[in-house]
Amino acid sequence: MSPEERARRKQFVQQFGWGGFGDEDVDLSLSLDPQNPTPLTGQQLGTLRTDIQKLLEGRKDCSDFVNALLKNVAAATQRSLYSTDPLKVFDAVAGQRGFFLAPGQGAGGYAWGSIGTGDAKVTLDISFGGFSFDRGLVALHEVTHEASGTKYQLYLDRDLALASYQVAVAQGFKGVPKPPGTNDVNANSQYYTERLFKACSPNQRR
Repeated sequence: MSPEERARRKQFVQQFGWGGFGDEDVDLSLSLDPQNPTPLTGQQLGTLRTDIQKLLEGRKDCSDFVNALLKNVAAATQRSLYSTDPLKVFDAVAGQRGFFLAPGQGAGGYAWGSIGTGDAKVTLDISFGGFSFDRGLVALHEVTHEASGTKYQLYLDRDLALASYQVAVAQGFKGVPKPPGTNDVNANSQYYTERLFKACSPNQRR
């Protein structure tokens, strides 16, 4: 690609995370400069996996919601589904490029690469001294991006926002607002996170 296009794409991923271009050749591990990400330790990785597991097992609404969400987004986008089990997706990512801490990256988490191409990676700005629920929610959000089994393609925030709305309504959640009427990454990411929170928080109800 041209230097101009390369620069444009690098600027995009610096601002929004994974760009979904498919032929991205910008070294994403460098795009978080000046804070290059560091791999999670084995202990941190185990803690993070347990954080997600606690969400899924702590409230049946959570596992039911996520399972239906992933089936919905796969059908809507026509992108194959790696698994409806977030823990299997987590393990697949961990076995590829893996999970990294990236303090100051500008968001709680970003998903990169894809399981289908063998280069799935998640960067996180989280604290292992904080609450398990908070870490688990951020990680679950990013893992669902990576649940696509299609090469070079993740499920985007817009895809997940629309799917989360449809599933929340179908499952009888009350007062579900309509998703943003825009493709804006931040707006759709926030909306999707709110639907996950509503489904997975032990203090929330349908």
